[in-house]
Amino acid sequence: MTYAEISKELGVSIPKSTLNYWLRSIPMSDEYYRRISVLANEGLAKARIKSATLKKEQTAVKAEELKDKNRTFFNIISDSPIFYKLLLVSLYWAEGSKTMRGSVDFGNSDPGVIRVFLSALRGCYAVDENKFRVTLQCRADSDIKALEKFWRKVTGIRRELFYNAQIDPRTIGKPTLKKEYKGVCRITYFSADILNDIIQATKVLPEIVQ
Repeated sequence: MTYAEISKELGVSIPKSTLNYWLRSIPMSDEYYRRISVLANEGLAKARIKSATLKKEQTAVKAEELKDKNRTFFNIISDSPIFYKLLLVSLYWAEGSKTMRGSVDFGNSDPGVIRVFLSALRGCYAVDENKFRVTLQCRADSDIKALEKFWRKVTGIRRELFYNAQIDPRTIGKPTLKKEYKGVCRITYFSADILNDIIQATKVLPEIVQ
């Protein structure tokens, strides 16, 4: 038995130093040392798991603290039209179409990004909801009706303003590995004036940010 097992068997908490003194003259077999080695390795593995779990919990707590801090900050500035303009210009600069075709075109697979983009667009301009169009780009085995329902909820855009979904021909015969994948949602808003304003803003922004 190990010292811990002896204490447990006796039902008494005995210091290891005391047990070591009492049992110092007892010879240990090779089997005992092998068993101690196994138990030590098991204990090390458990300690690693416990340490990883603790680190994960600490990271989660830190993440929540940072989210609360940023939530407070954004709540303070979210009523300002400047906030929406910066959001819109930054997003469009990174992900929007720069082709001057008379419409604002923006696509992404992340529902959060699409929601923020539309909120910023609606917050900056008096948009006409009838000028929106939505195109879903998805895999061949996607449930298109379910995807349309999902993205209608995200965008707040009516069903009749959705174009027919575009199927990626490369996915035909290939099952989806990511079941949660919702395809790419491409937003089109027909307004040459708004597009021009956004494009010019993307050109001005790097001039003033140094």
